[in-house]
Amino acid sequence: METWKVIYNFNKYEISTLGRIRNIRTKGIRRINTNTTNGYSYVSLKNNDLKSINKAVHKLMHMTYFTSIDGEVNHIDSIKSNNKLSNLEIVSKNKNELHKYGSKIRGIRLRKDCNRFEARIKTYGLEVSFGLYRTYEEAVIVIKEVYKEWYNISIEGK
Repeated sequence: METWKVIYNFNKYEISTLGRIRNIRTKGIRRINTNTTNGYSYVSLKNNDLKSINKAVHKLMHMTYFTSIDGEVNHIDSIKSNNKLSNLEIVSKNKNELHKYGSKIRGIRLRKDCNRFEARIKTYGLEVSFGLYRTYEEAVIVIKEVYKEWYNISIEGK
């Protein structure tokens, strides 16, 4: 069932649990555009100061439906234009990066005990760790270098 809530700092509009936005007074549904570069959905709204602003729909959902302001919004199904409340969750930056990149490169995992990305490989039956990193990108740089030096191969991807 679709329910509506007023959007914080945009008191003329409501956002629904399905990610739709409407004008409170006219009940007119706002047109949502998808950015062809990054895949996220955006809408143009006037804030309480009557300044027109383009906002990402998933961020409006975060401001309206989630009590925690910490963390990032993750699209559970990885479809950036699916802004239904049931498809969004608040996660740490590391977990969001892991979800974003998935396991595109073997040898990187998120260590939940320390909330860091570990770069490691398994060779000749042994697991060798190359350290813990704050971001997925840092671990990717290390693991690419390891593959290049140890196996003389170049890895494509993120």
